[in-house]
Amino acid sequence: MQELAGPLIIAHWNRKSVTYFASPGHYFIGAFEARYAFPFPSDFRSLLELTDGNAIDDAPGCDPAGFSFRTLQRYDFHKLLSGDFVTFCDYRPEAWRYALWRPQESIETRVVLLGAEPKPLVVAESFFDFARAYVAGSERLHIDGARHYTERSGIARPELTPDEEKLFWSDAMRR
Repeated sequence: MQELAGPLIIAHWNRKSVTYFASPGHYFIGAFEARYAFPFPSDFRSLLELTDGNAIDDAPGCDPAGFSFRTLQRYDFHKLLSGDFVTFCDYRPEAWRYALWRPQESIETRVVLLGAEPKPLVVAESFFDFARAYVAGSERLHIDGARHYTERSGIARPELTPDEEKLFWSDAMRR
């Protein structure tokens, strides 16, 4: 039986007194999946079935660690040569973002950190893996830890064209 990330994250938010929104509902989840031909992995879907994030449109509602899970209507979707990306979470305003990444010709969905450098950094092999790292306060969800994890994991990073890099790496994000 596959473990689900939704209950894990909700329990964490309840322990930390993080306010979050009700689920967007099966209709809106399914509409997003159909519109972008991007079925959410079951571990991610389990979160959407419980909550629509903790971010308030233009004023992110960060948890105590600085993570702001977007509402479904604020997800960004990009279909690129290296795969499909769905941005679902921000780390502190104007810092970096997290996205589900499904490489072309793959059924696997990884989680990548966007905005730290031109090529996304792989931070988790699945959303459940991301959820466990998030709840544990893992350093691999931060830039230096993500660089180390990406190198150590051996998972190929997404290859982006120079134009595609501009989608994820703005001047404000360069370090």
